[in-house]
Amino acid sequence: MAHKPNSARGDWEKQVRFDMQFAEKTLLKNGDVGRMFVIHTKDAQHVMAAPWNSAAEKRQMLTMVRAYCIAVDAEALSFISEAWVRSVFRAHGETEAEFNTRVDAVAPRDAEDRREVVICMVIYREAGERHAVSDTREITRRDNGKPEGLAPFGQASGLDSLGGDVIEVFPKYPPTPEMRAMARLALGI
Repeated sequence: MAHKPNSARGDWEKQVRFDMQFAEKTLLKNGDVGRMFVIHTKDAQHVMAAPWNSAAEKRQMLTMVRAYCIAVDAEALSFISEAWVRSVFRAHGETEAEFNTRVDAVAPRDAEDRREVVICMVIYREAGERHAVSDTREITRRDNGKPEGLAPFGQASGLDSLGGDVIEVFPKYPPTPEMRAMARLALGI
């Protein structure tokens, strides 16, 4: 669904703050934040729900989002999602390989010390390079389990692979007219 650009257009740090405010309002209203992408163009914001339940569905969704970014000549891409994360610190004397093995042994969603967060990330191009700005906030809940709001959150593991996947979705270079035409044809738009 396309919407007019908001006042944050071009100020991607401001856009991340706008996205986080939207996520918090959605969380408080609906009880959760559905995973979504917002594709920013000079004329509109295209909101795309991003449900996936498997690695294969995730790859398909990311491929479709990339094609859409190309088709509409996106300036930036927002990603908004809930996630499970955990804070894991390197033990004294532990090698990087040992640390990575320990971190990768338990997915954040399966860890006893997991925390529930909302992630907002904006990927954009500047001077021929892809850049990303992001914010992560912890979901706070009332005694009855209902969301109360979002609180600042520090570092967490489990975001790197997601961030890398999402960052790679956004094309590093502006698409040529031929690439845009091929993407529109493939998507039927």
